[in-house]
Amino acid sequence: MLLPLTVFAIIERLIVEGEDNVQGLAIVGVLEDLQNIAENTNVDPEKFLPWLGPKSGIAWAWLNQLWEGKSNLMDVLREETRDNSL
Repeated sequence: MLLPLTVFAIIERLIVEGEDNVQGLAIVGVLEDLQNIAENTNVDPEKFLPWLGPKSGIAWAWLNQLWEGKSNLMDVLREETRDNSL
């Protein structure tokens, strides 16, 4: 079994060293999923903060900002579309 620190170290390395698609997978495919699973199982997602590295911590905060005030993916997509049309 991988220890949490090892898992988060791997995620950090993918974000720091990976190509764009690998970074996106680590951020949206892992960190965002982790936030969603935590929230949907009544676990405070912020409990994961101590395990995040510098870049994954920035990505975590970016995801929080992205989802702030939104309740579903459609809300996020609407805002992205609106921002890109300006």
